[in-house]
Amino acid sequence: MVAGQPTAPLHANKKIFRYFGKIVLSEEGFAFSPGMGERSFQPFKKGDIIGYVKDKPVVAACDGVFMMPRIPEHWRVGRYVVLMARPFS
Repeated sequence: MVAGQPTAPLHANKKIFRYFGKIVLSEEGFAFSPGMGERSFQPFKKGDIIGYVKDKPVVAACDGVFMMPRIPEHWRVGRYVVLMARPFS
């Protein structure tokens, strides 16, 4: 036992996210929609058009955030362009 008022853990105000998917670059290419994929933890909503493969839209299936979007100079066919996560509940 320790005297005094207990304090909250350092992570008490932090959000926890769960990985749920990624966009992998194919031979057909990929382009983010304007304003999308600019930074980690950038949120998106279900139904948002995340980007395009050729002229086909890639639509978000749920609310989430982008995790570790790669800059286009590091894109390689068969590797991920961006990871996606959603809040852990």
